[in-house]
Amino acid sequence: MRTARLGVMTGAMAAAMAVGLSACAAALLSGAAGQRGSADGEGAPEASQVMADEAITNSVQARLTGDPTVKALSLNVSTTGSIVTLGGVAESAAQRSAAEGDARSVRGVKGVRNEVTLRTR
Repeated sequence: MRTARLGVMTGAMAAAMAVGLSACAAALLSGAAGQRGSADGEGAPEASQVMADEAITNSVQARLTGDPTVKALSLNVSTTGSIVTLGGVAESAAQRSAAEGDARSVRGVKGVRNEVTLRTR
């Protein structure tokens, strides 16, 4: 799962993203992506799914940044199994709804969990 705050990417964030993508590439090249399973029967996600989730997260963030209704908000976006989770605080129900609509409009998104709360005054 990749979680990031919408906004300017810092050097540390860029480095962490590069490490994560390197690990995914290494898993694909070594064949580890096809290996599944653990003692509890739950397998780790395949590297291809991790990479797809990364791409979805990045696309959702780009869509949110380009939407004047929500671009000023500080939202968390994470994706697991093509399900996007939005978090953070919105000023209005319209902003919350617009963020969800933006996420749903991204290709590859299977569902959206909108955990954005409304700011109380």
